[in-house]
Amino acid sequence: MTVRWARVVPKIRALGQPRPMRGVAVQFVLALTISFFPAPTYARGPCSIDAVPASVRQLLQENYSTWRVVTIRDLLAEDQRIWRAHYPGKCPGYAAAHLSDADRLSYAFNLIRKTHEAVYQALIVFDPDGDSYKLHVLSRPEAVAALSVMSVHPPGLVTSSVDGRSVRSKFSVITLEVLESGAIVYYWSKDRYRAIQISD
Repeated sequence: MTVRWARVVPKIRALGQPRPMRGVAVQFVLALTISFFPAPTYARGPCSIDAVPASVRQLLQENYSTWRVVTIRDLLAEDQRIWRAHYPGKCPGYAAAHLSDADRLSYAFNLIRKTHEAVYQALIVFDPDGDSYKLHVLSRPEAVAALSVMSVHPPGLVTSSVDGRSVRSKFSVITLEVLESGAIVYYWSKDRYRAIQISD
């Protein structure tokens, strides 16, 4: 298999019978509470991580508690259109695949964290390691001007259009890409993840 890339392209009912004014006050305070402390939102559909092993979800919470999975809604409108056209039913921020072990699944997460100053992104993988999982940071957290999407592709030959270099992976590979721009493929080789830039 040769990987080719061309424009790949988140009724309160008071108990009893409170006095009218008190009821208004309770509702007002409640409204302020909801406004300032919104309930957390959780991804559904292809970006749901409900099926991820509990131990992996625990490690994710321990190490990246302020981060969340990149979803299609995080992308620009045009990028959403491109993503849906090329990867229908897939999530740009989560995937389970045989990345380093032919018998056991690894779990890859393309994460996002927003602050008032910037948007940060990170790419991590949890690989099976005995009875637990080991964390690999493929792309360290950094501020980004445009969000990258993550996709997983079958084992095979990966060729760079930048320098012509080719590598053959025996496991599935991860691509991190700014749509219609640069892309990097991460693959497992000789006990660690390696990277090859396939377009710029």
